[in-house]
Amino acid sequence: KQLLNFPWHHDVILHEMGVPPIHTPADTLKDLDAKIKERLYVVHVAKKSLKPEWGLKVAEVGPQKSIRILSESDPKMHWIEMLELIEGVEIFEDLGLEKSSTLLQTCRRRSVRKGTIIATE
Repeated sequence: KQLLNFPWHHDVILHEMGVPPIHTPADTLKDLDAKIKERLYVVHVAKKSLKPEWGLKVAEVGPQKSIRILSESDPKMHWIEMLELIEGVEIFEDLGLEKSSTLLQTCRRRSVRKGTIIATE
């Protein structure tokens, strides 16, 4: 009954699933509407404990698995995305903050089609 007033309208929903009364039991979440389950990620539960027919997915852990919610209206997001791309490149891992602004000034965003070769040896 408490879930009737839950804000299910959000783009991404992180919800604790597990042993009641502290967490919501799987039986409750598996019966949610499919449209809600598309946006729902459960936490505090192992992926192996979910049955595929439930349509539930676990919020995976680790920086590479982070769920990012980007706002098109926030101009800082462009620069944050650039820094995240740069930090994933091995040759830049020791760059340091003092040189990152210089590197960002040389960055340009370009879109290419999937499968396009952008560099060769």
